[in-house]
Amino acid sequence: MTPKSPEETKDGYTETSIEQDYRPKLWSTRFKLVCEGFVKFLPYSGFYPAERSAQLGHMFIQSLNVALTGNTHDDLQAISQGNLRTAMQPFFAPGLMYNSIKAGVAVDYPIFTTPGTKQVSTGSYYWFQHLSGGLPGTDTGKFNTRIPFEALHELNYNATILDGEANTAAQLVSTASISSINRRFRTATSNFLAEVTNTFLRDGRPTQIRSAPWTDNNQYHGDTGMINLDNTQTNLMRVVLKNSTNITTVAGCMSASVQISENDTSCSLNVNNPALTMYSRATTGYNLDPHLYGSSFGPPCFTKKKVITEAAGNVAREVSSFEPFTPPYYDGFAYATLTLAPYSLSGTGPYPLSEIMENITYTYDRLPTFNTGTYAHNNAMMVSASITIRHNPIMTKFVDATAQLEAAESCIFEAPNPIGAVAGPGGEYTFGGGFIRAIVFSPKFECPVLDFTDVVPTKPFYATDGTTNTAVVAKGMWHQYGADLSTEDETRGITLDLEGNDPNTFATTGHTGSLLGPLQFKMSPSAIGNRLGEMGSYIRTPSPVPSQKYVKKTFGEAIVAIPFKFIENQGIEGKTELYRMRPATIYGGKIYDYSSIELANARDLFIDPATNALYDGNVTLPSQLEDYKKLFPGNIFGDSYLARVNEPAYELLQKMNKYMLPPHLDFLRDTNIDPFVMYIFEFEQPLSTRDLKNIWQNIEPTFGKTATISESKVFEHIMPTTNDQKKAKDMTAFYQDGTGVDDTATGPNALYFWDVFDEDLTRWAVFKVKKRARNNYNNIIGRTLPIVGSTVNKAQVSLIRYGLPEDIRDYAYSYNWPHDFYSLVELAKISVSTTFEKRAVDIRKAKKEET
Repeated sequence: MTPKSPEETKDGYTETSIEQDYRPKLWSTRFKLVCEGFVKFLPYSGFYPAERSAQLGHMFIQSLNVALTGNTHDDLQAISQGNLRTAMQPFFAPGLMYNSIKAGVAVDYPIFTTPGTKQVSTGSYYWFQHLSGGLPGTDTGKFNTRIPFEALHELNYNATILDGEANTAAQLVSTASISSINRRFRTATSNFLAEVTNTFLRDGRPTQIRSAPWTDNNQYHGDTGMINLDNTQTNLMRVVLKNSTNITTVAGCMSASVQISENDTSCSLNVNNPALTMYSRATTGYNLDPHLYGSSFGPPCFTKKKVITEAAGNVAREVSSFEPFTPPYYDGFAYATLTLAPYSLSGTGPYPLSEIMENITYTYDRLPTFNTGTYAHNNAMMVSASITIRHNPIMTKFVDATAQLEAAESCIFEAPNPIGAVAGPGGEYTFGGGFIRAIVFSPKFECPVLDFTDVVPTKPFYATDGTTNTAVVAKGMWHQYGADLSTEDETRGITLDLEGNDPNTFATTGHTGSLLGPLQFKMSPSAIGNRLGEMGSYIRTPSPVPSQKYVKKTFGEAIVAIPFKFIENQGIEGKTELYRMRPATIYGGKIYDYSSIELANARDLFIDPATNALYDGNVTLPSQLEDYKKLFPGNIFGDSYLARVNEPAYELLQKMNKYMLPPHLDFLRDTNIDPFVMYIFEFEQPLSTRDLKNIWQNIEPTFGKTATISESKVFEHIMPTTNDQKKAKDMTAFYQDGTGVDDTATGPNALYFWDVFDEDLTRWAVFKVKKRARNNYNNIIGRTLPIVGSTVNKAQVSLIRYGLPEDIRDYAYSYNWPHDFYSLVELAKISVSTTFEKRAVDIRKAKKEET
């Protein structure tokens, strides 16, 4: 190069001198690209859960096809508003959505569906208050049906709902006939529910109690997948949902129920010691508290006359409770008994799992607020509203006014159909003669649980009586700031547990008369493993490598840079061409006919062999190919196969799978798109448990006020950059001496690309993409973690819920909360450094002279 005077040049050289001097002798072979980003978290409207849930409520209204009927108003607009209130109450006011968030677990909602059966009369304040002399022929004391939690995201149904206000002074004579809810609302809700679990809960999955699909010696349930039990006796087990430190068994619950019923001044509040408070209006400290305890969940229901202590002495008053609307554990303890009666199975056994589950009967009970056998307690919400415990794969829809609205559900999980599996006559899959099936008890929905026991509600600004009375203020989720669940005291929490037939035995092993042993339930070593709603900042993977077992949760965005050639005078606006990759780089095969290099299919590494579809959010694929080998040891490809995968191609596809690229650029999902050159610069913000706790409570995360300049990973620009390179890789003579590819001569991986990089014609398309969210809630609740140590055709086995009505996989494109509702990278700068090297022909000549 010819040096010039500093006055004429920058850094001693003119652009012209470099252009003239280096081109005949050097290659500008390698470019290194790095992206710097100004990272500042900016939440959009709808990012925080309270905002997003309200937006879903608005979408629900917009999506309804509601028949507007009513006869209490002359004004059509008033009738419409009244009907909307009637329709909204079971779903959002407070309904399934907000009652579940307040409970930390799924709930259902009771409704009346038939005019003339509403159990209320003039002057009533509670449901079922005046039945003793009330409505002739309709004094059944029952709600017509209960809307299941699944109605929020899954069911397409036809329902008639009567106004749900119990107080006749505020009640509307109003009916909402819902004929359909469109898919827009259902998919948005499915995304929200999926990401609540994925983002906030420990491991990104709901709590699960699973039976073992194999025996202790790693053999499946015998060679025929059958289960041995004594069919001559009653076998039972109980699924328990509790919030108590002193009532820990079914026997204890029964004893407490008797104590409440026999004592007119007793109630659950002074019998049960709750492990924590999630949501309550019992905040006055007076004897009014039992009557306010669950009042945030729905209207009151008549219980009986109880003795109330007042200033004038003990007085018998009509009292109400909220058991039809409060979560099953709310008074302290609830349970479902699963009973297999003697001789209910055919023959002497062993028996298939499906036959056992189809012959089980279910009974339910919970600790009452005041008394058992009352209207309120007879209509109480039970464990089946919150936990999937039945094998009922057939869904019953509303076909007439008296039909029960019931979601399809099944507690049986089975392996999907991996490569080589054989479907049996009942749709089961067998591997080596054994069924891969298990029973899984899990919440229908689970969200963060926090403790508000020690919270003191703020006195309302309008309270002018000079007291500290806070009776009108609830304490609980989204009202005050909750405390974390204790990591030292494992009894502090809402827990999901199992019991055998002996109420005093907490089952870790089976015993006579118990279903736990034959079904091989393996309980957690401590109750803390079954606590609901525990938050966590890591996702668990099935990797046996400790460093890969947990993946940190993050928010993320990526900057995509796509080089393309802009050719002028090609039409009015010119012509653009992408830089093409050789298809073998992605799809495998020889790079060209006479090449000795044959690549493996990089895209195949992203295909789940069990479903023959792309891995979705259930599997967190590592960013490096070397880590892929650790995550899937003994994988179906083999190390020799992985050694032939182009590593930069794998890293590109991994980011394409992680972020939401526009469909017309996504050649990972659409194999009709020819592969082309792109660079994806990733920026992530790690999330701590404190961040998750803040965000769930609609408070700015700890990084919300910070701004940083972050630098992405450095990418080496590996395209051929001169015709010498292109000729070198196209010339057969270059390979005749058998030395193969020379990275120094060609540039690393340069022969994987069709086109020469032309700096004069090249332009760059640079844009930002969002991280891909979980968007199919069935894919969250309908799948177990892969079972470590069990493989089929060297693929990890993950069990899937039997009979799911929707596709089990995440959708390629759908709603993308929360990642579409924040911005992370506000400014970006891409820098390029260039490494100059000799031409291939000169390197080749020098090597020959050395020999």
